Amino acid sequence: MRSIEQIKNIKGKTILLRAGFDVPIKNGKVIDSKRIEVLLPTIKYLMNKGPLVILSHQGRPKGKRDMVFTQNRLWWF
Repeated sequence: MRSIEQIKNIKGKTILLRAGFDVPIKNGKVIDSKRIEVLLPTIKYLMNKGPLVILSHQGRPKGKRDMVFTQNRLWWF
């Protein structure tokens, strides 16, 4: 697998990053931030190359599937 530094011609392009920010939260506070911490060097590197969009999700509410959050939706901002 290639390293992010090996990808050529990304300077100035909009970059879409799928990040695994599915971290454990208790009482509204992150209790293990390791997944976020290991991605910081990549995020900083990409931010210096051009616009960066990060996609992630935060698991299932209370560990159960809720169809309100499962339906296909397209959001435009």
